[in-house]
Amino acid sequence: MKKSIVHITEVLAVFFFLVFLVTSIIVYSFETSLNVESQNIQDEITELQASKASLELQVQEATSFSKIEEVAEKNGYTYRQSNSTAAAVTTEE
Repeated sequence: MKKSIVHITEVLAVFFFLVFLVTSIIVYSFETSLNVESQNIQDEITELQASKASLELQVQEATSFSKIEEVAEKNGYTYRQSNSTAAAVTTEE
């Protein structure tokens, strides 16, 4: 009887050790997977931030006075500025 209790205890100890080992491997694998996914998301955020900065620069360039004046002139408008007002005038008659 005493021998069977020791044997059952040994079997249970090995069983729980194996469960602990397998669980540890699963948790480590899951953690690694999450770290890779987190890094991919961080890379995508960095890329999107760079793209946003580039687009903001393009907007600034497109809305600059010289660019607006250039487009206006291509469409037949001129810009006259006086001390009190500014007006856009078309050259078409």
